[in-house]
Parts: sequence; C-alpha cells; structure tokens
Amino acid sequence: MGWMRTLLLGDFGNRLDISDLEGEFASMQARMASNLKLDGKQDRRIERLEQDNADLKLCVASLARLLVTKNVLAPAEVRALIEIVDPLDKR
Repeated sequence: MGWMRTLLLGDFGNRLDISDLEGEFASMQARMASNLKLDGKQDRRIERLEQDNADLKLCVASLARLLVTKNVLAPAEVRALIEIVDPLDKR
C-alpha cells in the first residue's frame, strides 16, 4: 500500500509499511541461509567426487602398470587406450 497507508493512517501507516518490509527482509534472509546451506552441501559433495575421481585415476594407472608388468598388455596398447580416453578427459 505504501503511500496510501501513510496518507490515510499517518505514522501508524508508516509503521505498518516498516513491519511489512521487516517481514520481507526476514524472509529473504531465511532464503539466503537455506541457499548457503545447500551450496555448502553441494561443495562438500563436489569435493568428495573430485577425491573419488583422483583415487580412481590412480587405481586405473596402477592397474595399467600391473597389466604391462605381467605382459597382459603391451605398452603400445596402453598408449593407444590413453590417446582414445585423453581427448574425452579434456572436455
């Protein structure tokens, strides 16, 4: 209502407007706090996924070395596989 409240109710109208704004402000603060909580959860999940990804890369590299050492795969086969996978990793 804004100016109409002030015109009709004077200071009481002003106080109602202030009260409305305080309510909107509190609501905005609650939404922001909720978003920050969600962002924090997502950040922690991303960190865990990045760590899992690094662990998996280490595991695959170790497995490839083991397969080459045991003569299951030739080094050229591993390089060929890396050339196929590497462009996908750069996306």
